[in-house]
Amino acid sequence: MDGREAVSDHLISPATTPGSTNDEERGLTGAVLKNDKHIINRKWDTAVWNLAPCFMIIVSIIQILTFLLADDQTNKLLRVDPVQRQELWRYLSYMLLHWGKTHLALNVAIQCVLALPLEVEQGGLRTLVVYVGGGVFGALGACLLQPQPMVGASAGVYSLLISHLAHLYLNFNLVKYKKYRVFSVCVLAVSDICFYAFHSKTARHPPISLGAHTSGGLAGVLLGLIAYECYDNEAVMYKKYVKYFAFTAMVLLTIASIIAISVLPLSFFIR
Repeated sequence: MDGREAVSDHLISPATTPGSTNDEERGLTGAVLKNDKHIINRKWDTAVWNLAPCFMIIVSIIQILTFLLADDQTNKLLRVDPVQRQELWRYLSYMLLHWGKTHLALNVAIQCVLALPLEVEQGGLRTLVVYVGGGVFGALGACLLQPQPMVGASAGVYSLLISHLAHLYLNFNLVKYKKYRVFSVCVLAVSDICFYAFHSKTARHPPISLGAHTSGGLAGVLLGLIAYECYDNEAVMYKKYVKYFAFTAMVLLTIASIIAISVLPLSFFIR
C-alpha cells in the first residue's frame, strides 16, 4: 500500500462529510499535499539510486579501442567529410575518432564526468539519445557552418553539457546542489570558448569546429527538454508544453539542415 492509499484509508473527504469545519478541510488538504510531495520525492530517490551509470564508460572504451586500432584508411572512411555528405554513417561514426591522445583524453574525461549524474538521474537511454543526437546534429551544423573534414565527439560532449540545464529546469525542485551545477556548466562552457579563442590565435592545427560545438550545444538543450523526464508532478503539466516546443524546434532545424546540405552545390563544401 502506498502513501496515497494510506491517506484515503484514514481521512474522509470534507465534501462528503456534512459536519466538517474549515479547519478540518485545510488540515486534510495539507495532509494530502504533504503526502503527494513525499511520493514525488520517493519516486525521484528510487529513480536515482536504482540506475547503474555504465553507458558512457562503454562508449569511451569503444572510442579508445578505435583510436588504438584504426588506420588512416579507416579514419578516412569514418570521419565527417562534406564532400562525401551523402554517406550517412559518417554523421555518427566520426564520434569514434580523435585527432590525437590529448583530444581523446579530454573528450573521454569530460564526457564521463558530465554523463555520470545524468545517467544516475535520468537513465542511460535518455543520456544516449542526447549524446548521439547532439553528435549527429553537430555534424550537420559543422557541414553548413564550417565545411571541412572533422573527427571527435565534442558535439556530443557539448550536447551533454548544455543538457544539464534542461535537466535542472525540468526537475528544479528535486535536484540537489542546483546552483553549483549551473555554475559548473557555465565555467566549462566559458573555459572552452576561451580555449577556442586561444587555439585559433596560436595553433591552427588541429582545427576546432565551432560549428559542431555550437550545434551540439543547441541540440543538447532541445533534446534534453524532449528526452529527459520531469519527476516533479506539480510542474509536469505546464512543462509538457515546453517539451512540445522543443520537439517542434528540433524537427524543423533538423529538416532544414538536411535540405540545405542536400541542395547546396559541391562548390560550397570545398574550401
